[in-house]
Amino acid sequence: MKSVLMSLLLVLLLTPAAQASDGKFASCSASDLETLQRLESGFDALLVQGTRTRSATLLRYLVERQYEWRLGLNDDLPRCAEAFEIGWLMSQVSGDAVAVAALGLADSDRVWMQEPMDFGKSRLAARFDDLKADLEGGALTSQSLDDVAAACSDEQLAILAPGILIGFQDNGAMALAVISPEEFIEYVFAYIDWRSEVWQHLPHCNEAVEFSLMMNQIQGDFVALFLHRFLGIADEDNPVKPQIESELDRFAGKMEDLVTALDRNRTVLAYFVVGDRGANIRACPTTTCDILTVYERGQEMRVIDDTGEWYEIRFDNGETGFIAGFLASMDPSS
Repeated sequence: MKSVLMSLLLVLLLTPAAQASDGKFASCSASDLETLQRLESGFDALLVQGTRTRSATLLRYLVERQYEWRLGLNDDLPRCAEAFEIGWLMSQVSGDAVAVAALGLADSDRVWMQEPMDFGKSRLAARFDDLKADLEGGALTSQSLDDVAAACSDEQLAILAPGILIGFQDNGAMALAVISPEEFIEYVFAYIDWRSEVWQHLPHCNEAVEFSLMMNQIQGDFVALFLHRFLGIADEDNPVKPQIESELDRFAGKMEDLVTALDRNRTVLAYFVVGDRGANIRACPTTTCDILTVYERGQEMRVIDDTGEWYEIRFDNGETGFIAGFLASMDPSS
C-alpha cells in the first residue's frame, strides 16, 4: 500500500504547473516580488516549525499556524502569473509539511513524503530565482498593473461558476465518500484531471485566483487526510480534519457571494412551486431536456428570468435550470 501511495503522491506533485506565458495572467512587478518575499518568510517559518514538531500538542499548533498563514496567502497573494504558481506551490508544500510531521509522530517512515515535499520546495525556489533574475535584469516593472486585481467580469464569472466550481464540488463529494485505498486512488486521479482543467480555463480576475487557491488547498488536504487514515491515525487525532472543515465552511460563504455576483445585472425574484406533485427542473426550456432535479410543492426558487413560458432559475451552486411557468408562483399558497 505504501508504494502505491508514494507513486500517487509523486504523480500528484510532479504534475507540471502553469507557466507564466499562458496568457491568462500579467507578469509580476517589482512590488509584487516584495510581497511574495514577505509571504515566503512566513512560509519558511512554517517549514521550520514542522521540523521541530515532536508532540501532538506541537502538531496542532503547527496546523493552526498553517491555517492562519493560508488565509493570509489567499488575501495577500499578488494577482499576477508567477505569484499564482508560487502560491499554488506554497499551499501544497505547507500541507506536505504537516503530513511529514504527523507521520513522524506516528513512527512511520517519512521519506516517501519528504522527497516530493523537497521537490516542491526546490521548484518553488527556482520560481523565486527566476523572478529575482528578472528584477536584476530590469524585466520587471516597478508597480503592479491596475487591472491585475480587478473583479471578474460577467463573462469571467460565467466561466468560473458553475463549470469550474461544479467540478470541484463533484470531486469533494467523491472525497467525502472515500473509505478504501481503491477509492482513494480514484479520487487522486480525478483531482489531477480537475487541476489540469482549472489551469486551462481559469479566467484572469481576482475571484478566480482566490477560488483556485482555496480549492487546491482543500483537495490537497483531503489527500493528507486519507494518508493519515491509512496509516492508522484516527479522525479525532487527525489535525487535518478540522482544517478541512473550516475551509469548506469558508468556501461555502464565498460561493454565496459568487452566486450573488452572477446575478448582479439581473432582477432576481422569489417564486414557489405550486404543482401538486412538485415540478421537474430541466436543463433547458422544453420537456425533452434532462431533468436536473425535482422540487417539492411550496419549495422556494431564485428566478432570474420569468418572461417566457419557462422560467429560468439559479441553483445555490451557480448552475441554472428551467421550470414550466404554470408550476411557479410568487404566492406560496397558490
